[in-house]
Amino acid sequence: MIINKEVLASALYFDKSLLENKSEGELENIRKLRYRELLYSRYDLPHIAEDFDTIFFRSLSRQDYKEFFSTIYESYEAKKIMICDFERSSNSLNGHALTTLLIYGEQLSSIISEQCELKLDCLLFRLAKYVHIARNILTLSFKRIVFFSDHQPVEFLLSSICNDLGIRTCSVQHGLYVEYKGIDTVNKINYMFQPSHYFLSWGSETKELIEKYNKHANVIRCGKPHIFLPNGSDVCSKPFINLILDQPLFEKQNLQMIDLVTNYCLSYSIALNVRCHPGKQISKYDLTVFKGCELYTDLKVEDAELSVGHSSSFLFELLALGCPVAQYKTASPTIDLPVKMQFTDALDMKAIFSLVKDLSKCELQTISERYFAKVNAESLMLYRKFFRKFAGEEMGSSIERKLVEIGKNQAFQNTNWLCQSILVAKNVNPSAILIDVEEHQFPKQIANYICFDKTGITLNDETPKSWHEAIFGYIRFVSIISSQKRRMASVEEVLLKRPIMMHSSYKNRLKKILKQLELFQLPNIRLLK
Repeated sequence: MIINKEVLASALYFDKSLLENKSEGELENIRKLRYRELLYSRYDLPHIAEDFDTIFFRSLSRQDYKEFFSTIYESYEAKKIMICDFERSSNSLNGHALTTLLIYGEQLSSIISEQCELKLDCLLFRLAKYVHIARNILTLSFKRIVFFSDHQPVEFLLSSICNDLGIRTCSVQHGLYVEYKGIDTVNKINYMFQPSHYFLSWGSETKELIEKYNKHANVIRCGKPHIFLPNGSDVCSKPFINLILDQPLFEKQNLQMIDLVTNYCLSYSIALNVRCHPGKQISKYDLTVFKGCELYTDLKVEDAELSVGHSSSFLFELLALGCPVAQYKTASPTIDLPVKMQFTDALDMKAIFSLVKDLSKCELQTISERYFAKVNAESLMLYRKFFRKFAGEEMGSSIERKLVEIGKNQAFQNTNWLCQSILVAKNVNPSAILIDVEEHQFPKQIANYICFDKTGITLNDETPKSWHEAIFGYIRFVSIISSQKRRMASVEEVLLKRPIMMHSSYKNRLKKILKQLELFQLPNIRLLK
């Protein structure tokens, strides 16, 4: 089984969590947003004819993520391509994304365990988007793929499929993952799902956490190849402390920490440099909480007398650079520094601060090795060493050889509907594919079951039911590729030239959805009995 319902359901873990405790009005707005994200986005993905040894794939868009993953990418010495930041909003309908929704929507809906129709629509649009992106990536020929974060929905789906296709998979750590015992948060996906063959961790702390929840995991400690420090454009003439605030999930702890540290700064005439989590800016705070401290937001963090934080990865990165740090310890789950570097209230804060500032740079860096095996140049050496081994491995055939092999072995009945269209499509040389249905060159074992004329395409009565989706997926695949002009067909060619098959119950549901969203009429649809 190349992909199963459990994999698809797991890919929706993040999206389901975001829909919890939402009002009907909020769900209506989310549904409209999800619809636009699916059908009015442009996906700038590599051309189908291109051939790559290894793909580096990142779906999350954030500048620090981009810089970090780019550093790892540069350490890979084999033939490669980076696929990232590929989604763009558009004013034009994406006919191929709509085709994915029309072809697979009925089966995707049956997988989603959700009684609320608004939530079901939201999840359907998201899953259709993930499937659409995954199918586009899988038309490429590649042997290995490295993910920025394989617990993200698209990456999780791709990794699961690639594993079964004999493609080597690998994911990298992108933050220090906290084990959220007793807290219901979507951030648990950081360590709950790890489908790839390899996970490259920063240090033992994360290695042990991943292995705890994923018994099969093959975790390699590679450290962090680059610790990115802000430029520090502000100027301060007096000593200062870095206050590193946490994600919004820990806003209560942020405010407690602000109260303790501002009192300390006022008592010793020390300035305060506040570093906010990317999820919240300092402008969102009422500045009175800082009690009139001399306040900055962009001093050179490495010049601080001390850095104070709660659970932010940045606190541990500064420790790895040999900067003195102290941790505000609460009952909330965090990655813990040694007890001698933690404080809980104003009474022990002064003593802890004094002790930490007396530790040598060497002592601080030794402490950090549990969180970061190596950093910077030494870490890059570990990544290169691993990638040389990774690039030399032949787990199985390339994707194209694997798919052709499965197709010739009549494996349609042994796979499920989602991958069948990919399996069938890969049995045809793209150079032989033409837009006109009369000229399609079908694999022989499929051609015997297909009847077509100017009005549409049908299957004869002898066609195995388990092949239906594969065959129509194949037809849809070849109908959107023009080998003569190497372009994607127009929306009219894809949606209006030939009918799409679906059951009447799903057709009625889809018409209801599109009507509620004030969309166009459905294209020509022939109902399955």
